[in-house]
Amino acid sequence: MGFLAKNYAKRVIEERERRAYWDAVVIFPDPRLVRLAAAIDALDTAQVRAIIAEGGLDFAARHHTGVTILGYAMNNALLQGQPPVAVEPVRMLMEAGAVPSPDILEAEASGPWAADRLVAQLMGGGEQGPAVLDLVLSAGGNANARDRDGRPLLASSYLRLATAEVLVRHGADVNARDSSRADRQGYTPAMLQALYGEWDLVAFLLDHGADPGITGADGATLRDLLHAASPGAPDERLTRLRERLGVR
Repeated sequence: MGFLAKNYAKRVIEERERRAYWDAVVIFPDPRLVRLAAAIDALDTAQVRAIIAEGGLDFAARHHTGVTILGYAMNNALLQGQPPVAVEPVRMLMEAGAVPSPDILEAEASGPWAADRLVAQLMGGGEQGPAVLDLVLSAGGNANARDRDGRPLLASSYLRLATAEVLVRHGADVNARDSSRADRQGYTPAMLQALYGEWDLVAFLLDHGADPGITGADGATLRDLLHAASPGAPDERLTRLRERLGVR
């Protein structure tokens, strides 16, 4: 079998597997929601718009895994490798009245983080994660939410620059103090990003008001962490940060 034939056969098998998976798991109580989920899966925004325009959809109905149709659209948009168009069904559903409530990705949760868990759950998404997060925060989501461990989202190890920009634009506190670990009590997002070696994020947070003089419970400051950093290889970004803060 030639290369093109093998490649075609592989695509056919992958498509059959994808459709078999979809047929097995995309189960909503309303057939229209099933059709809508199929259109979302196919990135068919025209069909998504047409089904929404029919009206009468129950946005609170749940897929058998516990997500609502808005949650389903968000999960689809958050997949790795999705193009920007994958965000449009999320936008359309919200414009039609679907509310990004904390429970749309999972029906039940408990603990201090539960009320803001949707925002925290969006932190690890694919390329379209920042765009989905922006929609949720624009609809009233809390940019100062914390994850289930009590960590500010700007201090997350999953944080990317694009996500940080969205959070800060929506009012996230760049000096929020961490309470997730005993050995990092009182650390700021900039301090934690320095521990992760995320120098671009440290610079971004400083640009947006991070205070390098804040002291953690152990007495450390951002300057101390930059001084102690050992990246393994010379890094101009770390050098610039040290120069910026007068770290020798």
